[in-house]
Amino acid sequence: MQRKFILFLGFVLFLLAGLLPCTSKAENNYPWPFSVQKGNRFLLDKMGKPYWLNGDAAWSLLVQPDLKDARAFIEHRAKQGINALIVNILERKYSDKAPATTEGNIAPFLVPNDLRTPNEEYFKRLDYLVGVAEKAGVTLLLAPAYLGYLDVGDGWYNVLLQNGVEACRKYALFVAKRYAHRPNIIWIIGGDHNPDKAWDHLNVIAQTILSVNNKSIITAHCHPFTSPRIIYQDAGWMNLSNVYHYGVLTDAIQREYLMAPEKPFIMIESTYENEWDSSPQQQRSEQWWAVCGGATGGFMGNNPVWNMGKGWKDQWDSPAAKALSIVKQILDTIPWMTYKPDLDKEILVSGWGGYYTTDRAGFAFGKNSAIGYFPNPREITLTLKTTTKLIWINPENGEVLSVESLPANNQKITVPGECYQDRLLMLYW
Repeated sequence: MQRKFILFLGFVLFLLAGLLPCTSKAENNYPWPFSVQKGNRFLLDKMGKPYWLNGDAAWSLLVQPDLKDARAFIEHRAKQGINALIVNILERKYSDKAPATTEGNIAPFLVPNDLRTPNEEYFKRLDYLVGVAEKAGVTLLLAPAYLGYLDVGDGWYNVLLQNGVEACRKYALFVAKRYAHRPNIIWIIGGDHNPDKAWDHLNVIAQTILSVNNKSIITAHCHPFTSPRIIYQDAGWMNLSNVYHYGVLTDAIQREYLMAPEKPFIMIESTYENEWDSSPQQQRSEQWWAVCGGATGGFMGNNPVWNMGKGWKDQWDSPAAKALSIVKQILDTIPWMTYKPDLDKEILVSGWGGYYTTDRAGFAFGKNSAIGYFPNPREITLTLKTTTKLIWINPENGEVLSVESLPANNQKITVPGECYQDRLLMLYW
C-alpha cells in the first residue's frame, strides 16, 4: 500500500510540475567523491550536485554483530533509501566483549589502550564493512575515537589523554592512510563530548586525516545542544557541520543555518526511536524540520539498533525507518536543493506555531515550488502570488490526501487531519 501511495505521489508531481528526474545509467552511479564549496550550503556529489544524506545511527556495527548480520543490515538499509550510517571505529562499552568484537573476540589494539598498536585483524573487519557499504551505495560516517557521552565513561576520552598527542597522530595516520582510497567515508571527530582537555589530541587527528587526503569530508560530534562550529572555533578542517539537539530542534536548525560564513550541515542526532517516550510523529518531524531548515541531510536513531542490542533485527523496519524511506522517495521528486527556509514569512504568513515548541512548522521554498511540514492541524495563511497547486500528503505513509488549485491571494487554509496528525504540504506555481 505504501509503495502505491508513493508511486501515485510521483505521478501527481510529474503531471503538475514535470519535476520527476530522468534517470540514466550514468546518473545511477555512486555519488562519491563528495566535495564542499565555499558559499554552498550542501554536500556535493561527484557531479557537483547537492546530495542528501539520509542516515541512521549504527554506532556499534563494527563490533557487536557478526559480519554476516552487519552486511545484511547495510544492504537492507540501502534498499530502504537510507544512504548513510554512523559507525564507531572503536567501541568502549556497547558490545558484549568491548572493546573487542563479539565475533572472534578481536581487540582493536595489540596492546590494550595503546593507540600506536592497531590490530590488523580488527581493521580487516572494518575494511570489509567499508567495502560492503561502498558496493551498496552507503556512506559511512566513521568516528576514529568516540569520546563518550558526556562523562559516563563509555568512550575513549581518557585513553586519548593517556596516550598523548603524538600517539593520536600516529593512530590517525594509520587510519587515514588505510582508508584514503575509500570514497564513501565522512569522518566524525569526537563523539558525544566536547574536546575539553583533548583539544590538541582531536585537532591532530582531524588535521592528520586532512593531510593524507585533502578532499576528506570531516565533521565533529560534540555535547548535545552545542554546535561544533562554535566548540571547535570553525576549525579549518571542519567542512561539514551538524545539529545535535534534544530540545526544540527547529530553533537549533535555524541557528545553524544563520551562521556565517555559510557551511553545509546535517541534522546528525535528535531523540532516538524507543527512547525518552519518542513518538513516531516526533521521529518524522525531526527529519522534515531538517529538510525545511536548509540542511543537507538528516539522521534517525533507534534503540536497540544503534548498539545492536537484544531484538535489534526486529527493528530494521521500524516506523522511523519507514518514515526515512518516505523522506528519500519524496526528496527524489522535488528540487529540495533550490529551497531556502521561509524565515521572513514570504509565503507562510501565519500558522507557524510557537517559536520554541515542538509544534513549530517547517517551510521552505524555491522559484516554482515549496514544501511545508506541520506537526499537527492548525489554521494557516499562505501568500500566493499566482495560481498555485497544493498537494497534502500524510508523511506517515506517503498517501496523497488531496490536490487542489488556489488563485493568487492571501489564502486561509486549515491543515487537514485530527489532533496530533502531522501533514506535509507541496506547492507548485
